[in-house]
Amino acid sequence: DEISMDFYKDLVKVSPFGPKNQEPVFYSQKVYMKKVRILKDKHLQLELYQDGHKVLVGLAFNMLRFAPYFKHGVPFNIAYSIQINEYKGIKKLQLMIKDFQF
Repeated sequence: DEISMDFYKDLVKVSPFGPKNQEPVFYSQKVYMKKVRILKDKHLQLELYQDGHKVLVGLAFNMLRFAPYFKHGVPFNIAYSIQINEYKGIKKLQLMIKDFQF
C-alpha cells in the first residue's frame, strides 16, 4: 500500500508515542533511489520511490557510510518511521530512515 497523508492521520490516532507506546517502524522492500544528497557531511537525504509510486523524501541521520551503496536502478530495503515535515506552511510526509539493507 502507498504511504499517504490519510495513512499518517490514522497513524497519529494511536499516538502519543513513548516508552509504553513505541513509535511504529515500517519495512519496505525493493525501494529505489532517485536522488541522494549529503547533509552536513554526515546525514543523507534521499528521494525514494517503489513500484512507480510517488517519490517520498527520506532522511538518514548519521548514515553517511551508506552513501556508496546507492546506485540508480538497484533496489534496497529500508526500515523507517513516518513523520510530517512542515516548511513555510506546507506539510509533506517524510521517512525517518532507521536502517538500510542492500
